[in-house]
Amino acid sequence: MFNIIFAIFGVGCILLIGEVLWRLNLVRGEYARKFVHILTATFAAFWAFYMPPSAIAFVALCMIAVVLIVSKYSLFRSIRAIKRATYGEIWYPLGIGVTALIFVDPYAYAIAILHLGLADGMAAVVGVGLGKKAKIYKVGKSKKSVAGTATFIAISFAIYLLFWLKFDPSGVFASSPGIAVLLSASSAIVVSAVEAIAPKGSDNIAVPVVAGLFAVLPTMQLIV
Repeated sequence: MFNIIFAIFGVGCILLIGEVLWRLNLVRGEYARKFVHILTATFAAFWAFYMPPSAIAFVALCMIAVVLIVSKYSLFRSIRAIKRATYGEIWYPLGIGVTALIFVDPYAYAIAILHLGLADGMAAVVGVGLGKKAKIYKVGKSKKSVAGTATFIAISFAIYLLFWLKFDPSGVFASSPGIAVLLSASSAIVVSAVEAIAPKGSDNIAVPVVAGLFAVLPTMQLIV
């Protein structure tokens, strides 16, 4: 029970910090949302090391309830300052909960959620930061930036490579760094493609699920 309270308290602190920074005009718009997005997912990535999947799913449900309350009563403007239509605020905690239930291995879960926070979050930050200088391409009705996609791939590659070389329980890839590099690169490219084609914030659930699959099914990388 203490771990659940600690997780909820931690997320609450992140929301409050984001709101304070927004009100002080230190972060605005997409930057404010991604600040909360990145910190929350990075914090949540380590929950599986001290909480069972059911507890993480419960915390995720609490987060969804908070999102609904925030939307109804116009609270926490720092996470609502966005103009485009998106269901990302709901998909985001749902992605955390579903990922925890699918991947019981804490390392696979951590990799999946770090993709949600660091790879996806930093890709958006870079894309927005470059503004009109970013080379834009369209996937359906969604606009993506080349720099943002490149950032996603680079961070995803680093996450996978670190796992295969340092935390792979089999130890196979630690003795075969060349294969680890190929697996990491192919995984990063595929997961980034999923992020690009997922519509209206659904990447918040599609990205961690696919990222987790590439962590637990390394033979898939050889096919790719």
